[in-house]
Amino acid sequence: MLSTPAPPSPPSPNTITKLSTSFKTKYPRAGKAIVFSTVLYKIARYIAVGSSIYYIGYTHGIGEYAADPRKMEKSICHTLIMSQAYQAGSDDKPKKPELLPRHHPLHHRVEDVGEKIVQGSRMFVEAKIKSRLVSLRTNKSKDNTPLSPESVNRIKKEVAYWRGKLRMCKGSWQYIVISNPIPNAFVSDLAPRKIFVNTGLITTIDATDDELGLVLGHEISHLLHAHTTKGAERQYYMQVSV
Repeated sequence: MLSTPAPPSPPSPNTITKLSTSFKTKYPRAGKAIVFSTVLYKIARYIAVGSSIYYIGYTHGIGEYAADPRKMEKSICHTLIMSQAYQAGSDDKPKKPELLPRHHPLHHRVEDVGEKIVQGSRMFVEAKIKSRLVSLRTNKSKDNTPLSPESVNRIKKEVAYWRGKLRMCKGSWQYIVISNPIPNAFVSDLAPRKIFVNTGLITTIDATDDELGLVLGHEISHLLHAHTTKGAERQYYMQVSV
């Protein structure tokens, strides 16, 4: 009966190291090229994996929003409230914030002041657009000097920019008043046309309507200029949502 030859034993790690060192010594350029190619391969692999994860998450998010936009919007608002209006309970765990109903006097006050600020913002944006269009129509700047081609292109971009902001101002705004003693108000690009206000802004510091309007105007300017688009905020939202 013929005996089956034993399989060759794999080379020891020391042998592989010696062969690798010998190859690099004889062919230094080839060794560097192999190392460089390995690094590029790893980078490309990480980029491919990261892009795939982002694409899956992005398409999944769009699908969820398209299937039930009201539910998705509610989930985003809840996440923002929990992150910004955090309150610890008796067991040091996050306590679910209480939202004031629309018929509450404090909610009425915030909404009344907020609508006046939004109307003022709309008038400001309309004035911006009008002044830019006048410059384009007359082909002259404010000091009556002719506009250069670069200035014309810049003004056209400004008009497009402010028209986008005007569309935001003309939409329906929502004011969410949170029962929280910490004086604070916040907004987010993730929830456009929504202003979150803690009751502490009114009760704790006893803010007047003018002071409340100053705070709300400040928050609206953040939304109009997209100041709240931050990677940290989006990352936090993704972590909480998952």
